[in-house]
Amino acid sequence: MWMIIRTIQWGVSLFFAVAAVRLATALVGVWRPDAPGDKRRDGRWLFGWLVLLSVALALVHCEAGSFYGFQDPSGGDWSFDAHGWPLAEPRGLFDLSGNGPTVEAIYWMAMVVDLLCSLALLAGTQLVVDRWLAAWDAPARWPALRREAAGWLAALLAVLACERLALRPLTLPGSELIVYSTLVYETAEVRAGMLIGLTCLVFLIGLAIARGIGTVRALYAEGVI
Repeated sequence: MWMIIRTIQWGVSLFFAVAAVRLATALVGVWRPDAPGDKRRDGRWLFGWLVLLSVALALVHCEAGSFYGFQDPSGGDWSFDAHGWPLAEPRGLFDLSGNGPTVEAIYWMAMVVDLLCSLALLAGTQLVVDRWLAAWDAPARWPALRREAAGWLAALLAVLACERLALRPLTLPGSELIVYSTLVYETAEVRAGMLIGLTCLVFLIGLAIARGIGTVRALYAEGVI
């Protein structure tokens, strides 16, 4: 019976993960349309889908929630049942009755933010995968791949450093909001998928900042600013 329940849960998670990937790729396609021509489902397509599915399955797991029970590095004992990422909500949809409109508004706002963050991670992963494939097809393949790998690894180190800072619960000044990361307590596949997505997004943000700095320097050199 337990195996049947687990199989059903995995099937539902896979369904939502595929739907999320399709939605994110559609959004990327609207922003950056593909070149005309037939799309071939070859090894490149399979590689992209495997990477995206690994991130999407991790996101579905975090959004669905879980029970967390552990001791943080500062010695505090934690035990709570929550869903959603990055805004975790300890209440379910059917537990909102009688809590008032303010609580309901906060709950729905958290769900919208979580959905937007999930789509941003998947879209960022799609863009980085496209960059990897473009580097593979470049005339100077190995230098291009080395540049992409170096930037991605630098982004991964930045994500891991931020995660270390968020391992200890921090209360935002003047509020009751707690900044805390539970990813380190997730299973290996969930943690790996989330790290891939977060690293891709940080990589794109760093790339945009570097391009912005380069543009400002070029304008300064030309005397425009």
